[in-house]
Amino acid sequence: MPAWSKYAPVYDLVLCRTATYQAMLDDLLGRSGWLPKMRDGAVVLDLGCGTGNLSREILAVYPRTTLIAVDRDPSMANFFREKLSFRLADTPTAGSVFFMEVDISEAMDVLGAKGIAADYAFLVNVLFLLQEPEATLRRIARGLKPGGELRLSNPDEGTDLDALFDRLRLDLMEINEFQRLESEFDALKTFNKQQLLPMLHRFSRDSLQHLLKHASFRKVTHISHDHYRGQSILIFAIT
Repeated sequence: MPAWSKYAPVYDLVLCRTATYQAMLDDLLGRSGWLPKMRDGAVVLDLGCGTGNLSREILAVYPRTTLIAVDRDPSMANFFREKLSFRLADTPTAGSVFFMEVDISEAMDVLGAKGIAADYAFLVNVLFLLQEPEATLRRIARGLKPGGELRLSNPDEGTDLDALFDRLRLDLMEINEFQRLESEFDALKTFNKQQLLPMLHRFSRDSLQHLLKHASFRKVTHISHDHYRGQSILIFAIT
């Protein structure tokens, strides 16, 4: 697996300052693009939550959410707990985030045993890293309520890292931050090329839809490649 301890420190420093990354979050939350807004007060899963940027945005936009966030990597977990320290709860609670430092499949099994079913699940730039993607998607489907929504963002055969990082560089230059963050930017790009690139093109648009169908998602209602400056595919699926 990639050495996330080298990735986490530079991820937020670079990406959180770019308009491209913020636009991706806005698309996922229904603040822009074609995805509908979510219902406040729902149960929401942020699966593979990383350093916590999406979770923070979910609670900011939908403050009554019962948010359950999952990531098994210790370095990501440390950043997450620090970033969301003011909203952490020991159990799933409205208006707070319950964090689980386990893999996604284990988390879904635990939540299922507790009788917790979610209205929404996010899986953002995670599926291409999983050893058993169909089995994990099947567990996610079982953990959603009938009519529950999966918002899946993932690289595919059309993803171009050079094009993405050219855009991120321009974003930083437009706010006069590139020179200050150039070394972190280069570290982030190098990590993506050396450790993630071999897996980035693992799925096509058709194979992603095939996986969702076989994982018991009833319907894919939207699918678009106009996401993350055209470098990720965004899929909206319903159980």
